[in-house]
Amino acid sequence: MKKQLFTLAAFVASLILAASPATEEAAKIVTEKKLSNLCKNGDFKWVSKDRKEAGYWSFWKRKDSQGTVTYEEKSGINDSTGAVFTGGSSSLYTRIAVKPGDRIYLRAKVKKTGEGKASLTVKYQTAKGGNWVSAPSVSKTVIFSKHGDWSDVELIVKVPQKAERIVPMLGVNNLNTPESRIVFDNVEVYKLPALEPAK
Repeated sequence: MKKQLFTLAAFVASLILAASPATEEAAKIVTEKKLSNLCKNGDFKWVSKDRKEAGYWSFWKRKDSQGTVTYEEKSGINDSTGAVFTGGSSSLYTRIAVKPGDRIYLRAKVKKTGEGKASLTVKYQTAKGGNWVSAPSVSKTVIFSKHGDWSDVELIVKVPQKAERIVPMLGVNNLNTPESRIVFDNVEVYKLPALEPAK
């Protein structure tokens, strides 16, 4: 009985974390207003010949990590190219120009096989010098629906004062077995319309 209650609670929690009224409304606005995706190469079409680098994206890992990323054909949505992480903990990041006060909606598709965790994180920088802005980062852990199936991760952030760029980061950790893989694809970033004042 306790196990069944735990399973039900975990299922409900996954629904809460996977979507919210705010992200559902944001997705609706994107469709209705046909907003432009601000994330360049979010589908990883532009990659180097050795498929180890992608245009507009940078790779980072700690010195003690064995993490790698490659851009494999037929690993993404509808057999497109996806960013495939293996070997430990690492991340990909890009930079996007914004203005203080902007409301930004981010979403991506993620799937995994084997062990491992994934997250979507947003940090902030100034335009000149690329200095980090002293504002809390925002992060969402991916709730995987099923191994091998695509899951959604979504975030809405409000750009803090002094920030002129957001830095979306696709992070993975604990990919510690040979069969463990996490794939990101279709990374999208939208500036939402300003909220109308309450009447």
